[in-house]
Amino acid sequence: MYKTSKELFRSEYVSYSRLSSYEKCPRQFKLRYLDGIPCPVGKAAQLGSVVHEIIARYLKDIGFSKSAIQTDIYDLCKLIIPTCKELRETGKITFFLQESEIEYLLNGFVKLLPKFDSRSIVSVEAERNFKVGKYKLKTITDLILRNAKGKLTVIDFKTGKPEYVDDSQIQMYAIPLFDEASTSEIELIYAFLKHGELKRLKMTRGSVKTLANEFITRVKCIEDDDTFFPEPSFLCRYCGVKDHCPES
Repeated sequence: MYKTSKELFRSEYVSYSRLSSYEKCPRQFKLRYLDGIPCPVGKAAQLGSVVHEIIARYLKDIGFSKSAIQTDIYDLCKLIIPTCKELRETGKITFFLQESEIEYLLNGFVKLLPKFDSRSIVSVEAERNFKVGKYKLKTITDLILRNAKGKLTVIDFKTGKPEYVDDSQIQMYAIPLFDEASTSEIELIYAFLKHGELKRLKMTRGSVKTLANEFITRVKCIEDDDTFFPEPSFLCRYCGVKDHCPES
């Protein structure tokens, strides 16, 4: 597909998942994004995709009100079977997923959402394409809310463990919002559905340039690498392209 990462980023885009893939294992990045080897999605990731899809459909259907969120777990659960059926038919789900494990995460959503200071939805599962320096960045943000005073809150729903999150992911999501809204500060929230926890961060307009430069540095590090040596770890057992790596 691509001989170098410079070709990849010039032709396509930079995303957090691509940066993260390289920083976990350069060889995995090369196999996936330069060589174009398909990377099967694991069961945990497929479960997360189903939960995200159900939440997105629910929010788009009802709009946003705390009373609705608090009382409509039944309506959320009604979306489990048709959503799974549709995603299975399109090949996005290949594992058997129990309704109970999906419902458990949806209950986490119901319990956490009333804690957000908001009265209106700005966007749900919205894709944004913007530039940082010469690089094209692409983000997909789970949920952006606005409170009565106009304050924006970016929310990223997580179905995994809190210790595995990287603050730079949600910070990347907030960068284009400072151009879209006249605000000096944006609240960032990781919502851990399984554990019932929130991690709150703040990002100011003044920090955008510093964060943008950090992202540029990370991208240039990938572009300067022409060896893509593997980084063996316990994560190798979960790698979708391990069959193509001599270190696995």
